[in-house]
Amino acid sequence: MKLALHWQILIALVFAALAGFLSGTETTIFGVPWIAIYTFIGTLFLNALKMIVVPLVVSAIITGVANVGDNGGFGRLGGKTLGYYVLTSTIAIIIGLVLVSLIQPGVNDDGVPVLETSDEIMQAVAGKSGGDVVDVFLRMIPT
Repeated sequence: MKLALHWQILIALVFAALAGFLSGTETTIFGVPWIAIYTFIGTLFLNALKMIVVPLVVSAIITGVANVGDNGGFGRLGGKTLGYYVLTSTIAIIIGLVLVSLIQPGVNDDGVPVLETSDEIMQAVAGKSGGDVVDVFLRMIPT
């Protein structure tokens, strides 16, 4: 008997939460903390999702336009699609601007930017290497 997809997802979530709870943050395997392994897998998964989104959306739009058939329907559908795109983009921009104003990334608790001058930035970057093997794998999937 095959379970429905939503039940499979729910069971996987329960097992993942249980595994995270049981392994804790201090447990290691071969000297590597479990939290680092979970972070690595999660980052790879999210980067892969980000990489897939744009081609998936573009192919869905192309398929939708190709299936319209007559040119009269395309004009109306094109207008609705453009309007929907403008509306959702505007909402996303407004949300982004509000969150940046509230959170103020790059500013510490004193209200001063963390790195003000290019010299401070160069000093912070100096001596950085290409990274370890984990970083190499994480950079393989673009964000």
